[in-house]
Amino acid sequence: MKTEITKDGLLLITEPDDIKELQELKEYYEDKFDSDGVIMEFMESFICNSEYDFIDASEIGALTCAPIIATKNSDNDVVDAFAFMDYQAISLQSKLLEDGQAFLQRG
Repeated sequence: MKTEITKDGLLLITEPDDIKELQELKEYYEDKFDSDGVIMEFMESFICNSEYDFIDASEIGALTCAPIIATKNSDNDVVDAFAFMDYQAISLQSKLLEDGQAFLQRG
């Protein structure tokens, strides 16, 4: 997966291998594909090999159920946070699979 940081947020861009993995996860999980556990499974490799990490909204005082990806400093304080605010209409993994990219709003 590639990323592009803009002044407004973070753009996640899938590569062919990502699309293949998402398709396999959709076939395997079927009606549970849109669950939080699936996006965590899909993003595990990306998170482990990047500066990003999933955080809970309470870490930044947010009142949302949106998936949030953040960067942290050496003291484990959040430096920058990006939330997928379309989460009520479509899951992050479905957006990535359908459109090949997803925008996470800075904030």
